[in-house]
Amino acid sequence: MGFPKKHPLVVLILVSALVIGPIAESAYASYRYQWSSGPFELPENATRLIVKILNMSQTPQWYQVSVWYYDAFGVLRYQHPGGPLLAPVAPNAIDGGSWPVELPEGRAAVVVVKTDDPNVLPSLAAKDSLEGAIAGTNISTADFLMIEIPQAEVIILDNLPAGQSGGARSFTGTWCKSSAAGYYGTDSLYSCGAGADTYKFTPPIVVDGDYNIYVRWTAATTRSTSVPVFVRHAGGTTQKNFNQRLQSSAWVLHGTYNLLAGAGHYVQITDTNGQACADAVKFEPVP
Repeated sequence: MGFPKKHPLVVLILVSALVIGPIAESAYASYRYQWSSGPFELPENATRLIVKILNMSQTPQWYQVSVWYYDAFGVLRYQHPGGPLLAPVAPNAIDGGSWPVELPEGRAAVVVVKTDDPNVLPSLAAKDSLEGAIAGTNISTADFLMIEIPQAEVIILDNLPAGQSGGARSFTGTWCKSSAAGYYGTDSLYSCGAGADTYKFTPPIVVDGDYNIYVRWTAATTRSTSVPVFVRHAGGTTQKNFNQRLQSSAWVLHGTYNLLAGAGHYVQITDTNGQACADAVKFEPVP
């Protein structure tokens, strides 16, 4: 069939109705942008793929190339490792590499290029055994689909004003504004209900991984010396108790936990052992 001049944005379906499974992110999460050629069928005389990278940014850029080959049933048959790459390509320069076509029984391929800058532009073409360009096999930058890869970032959730909830914060019972100094943001809260008060922070996790979770409070002599703080994570729920008369205005490590994107993991503070403070929590990705 050869290379399509324009492939559909539904990049997992060949125009010949060959269905290809998803491509795993594996170790590429450090890159911010992914360019995908979409699936295409290689000509019978193709022996090598040539990928060219044009750097239109203002700084040298690293890039990474991976090539997947599939059989006629859409089963992944071979994957070229991406490597850490060749060398950074200089501004306004072209770099690239050559990848052999490995499978005579599987002519479907997907080329993925990952970069840290959206102005690093890929293109590709096929060559025959004599290293001659095969007419009609060019895939230009305009034929690639670019997406931004979610990045794990530090998330800090501050308490909302007393009586308010929303935006990843919720509570039960009654929480009042604290007069204690050293708060994060604009103020901190203390439990002032009937002993069944809870304050929950639910972070918007977009990348699966391990995170250091820190809790922060303002200290006072009226606080409990054993405030229960629960962390709901991929492995279950972990409770630790903290003396909130000490370590005021500090990020205190609760622990390191695996969190999954969209799973609703949370940190919850309760006052079952006496007055508790809710000020802020931090979720820090582990490199």
